[in-house]
Amino acid sequence: MSTCRACLEPMIGEVAYHSRCLEELFHAKRPPALDIDTARLHAAALSMVGHTSLSGVQKKISLGLSVDKEALTVVSGGSQYILKPQAGAFPSLPENEQLTTRLAKLVGIETAPAGLLELTDGTLAFIIRRFDRLPKGRKVRQEDFCQLAQQAPKDKYRSSAEQCVRIVRQYASEPHRQAGGWA
Repeated sequence: MSTCRACLEPMIGEVAYHSRCLEELFHAKRPPALDIDTARLHAAALSMVGHTSLSGVQKKISLGLSVDKEALTVVSGGSQYILKPQAGAFPSLPENEQLTTRLAKLVGIETAPAGLLELTDGTLAFIIRRFDRLPKGRKVRQEDFCQLAQQAPKDKYRSSAEQCVRIVRQYASEPHRQAGGWA
């Protein structure tokens, strides 16, 4: 018995994804093709420098889904997906990200559709549909703690949880409110 690469539940008779999971992630009946391997991802990422803003330390590239939903392609603008490949220093990072995304969903945290996608070299990469894009490609403005703290993006990971709490207290209209009640 195999496991669905999106919901991580057992599958019988289907390949890689349940049909409902394919529909949720790709709005398609079959997984779209992606003609790229781990070695070519670096070149693809370099071609995006200055044309896209994907924050964070982890290596990643932007992807777009073809109109016919048959293929994913590397794009620098108007992307619909983010792809995160295996990381040499951290084995199984994509699998870990998929598992934690799935666990978050199971406990009621809203998550973007995500899954694991096999690259042409057989390695798995984490793919997530962008939640900061509307169907026609329009951007949904997002703020992160680095922006709110007025820090340069390069300083994003030179902070603390305490600073995040101070920022929440500064900007939130109800800083002590938690999901389902008050702190």
